[in-house]
Amino acid sequence: MLVRSGGRLFIIPRLPMPYVRVSGPLSRAVVALLGGRKRDVVLKELVVSGEPAAEAVLSAAEALIARHSLADLGARAPASPAGHLVTALGGALTMASAILCISFLAAQSAAPLDSGGFPLSVATLGWLLLAVPCLVLLHELAHLLVARLFGVAPSAVGFDRGKTGLPMPWLDLREAWDLAPRDHALIHLAGPACDLVLTGLAVLVLWAMPAPIAPLQAVALAGALFLMANLNPFGRSDLVSACRAALGDPDYGPCRWQGVGLFGPPGLKRMTRVYVLLLAVLPVLLCLVFLGKILR
Repeated sequence: MLVRSGGRLFIIPRLPMPYVRVSGPLSRAVVALLGGRKRDVVLKELVVSGEPAAEAVLSAAEALIARHSLADLGARAPASPAGHLVTALGGALTMASAILCISFLAAQSAAPLDSGGFPLSVATLGWLLLAVPCLVLLHELAHLLVARLFGVAPSAVGFDRGKTGLPMPWLDLREAWDLAPRDHALIHLAGPACDLVLTGLAVLVLWAMPAPIAPLQAVALAGALFLMANLNPFGRSDLVSACRAALGDPDYGPCRWQGVGLFGPPGLKRMTRVYVLLLAVLPVLLCLVFLGKILR
């Protein structure tokens, strides 16, 4: 399939292989040939534009079209009506869960020291070992269910060790590039939304119970960690993938630090500054709150 972004052309194979980035005269030649222009007309246009290797460029364009079985430029599907429901329902649930989690944290921090608070135990850490793989599977299942809602089937399913060295479930959803940008982005946001809703449910039950429940503490803790991991702007996270899908640009992001400078797309750099500020400020605030409770 083809994805066009600005003056670049991305050929995304149906098989689980890296996409091919095409730009410049080669991109123009591929687009012209797929648009129904005759070979000699395309060759003449390349020569007139000052391309010194017009024949070689045209041959390369024909080879790309044949290798990837490209038939036409293709048009992305219109936005699905189901996308409105997913956006409304998912947005409401995630907003409610975020408000609930922030309110719970504020209430626990403001509670007197002798009120029990939100203590963690060895049992909580033990349950965390079970909560992590369960939340990972539910996270990927959320991606899959929303993808199937839009008629997209995974090209491949497996486990990837990634940077952590731990086997993690992995879905190849490259077929989603045929969808409307909003629907494609919703598939990538489904996983973090699932993490946030599960965290919110765990927090709601913990808030209602008179005593802490170790399994729910583990779910809340694991969900919060997954959110920070999947919404980070520095790697192949769901946040970066959703931005790429919404903008229709497979090359968008991620951000990176180089020396003391931050490099990346302007929009993602703004998100990065907020993300880094949260990582820096939250631990300090928590330390000050608990120090205040101890000195009270």
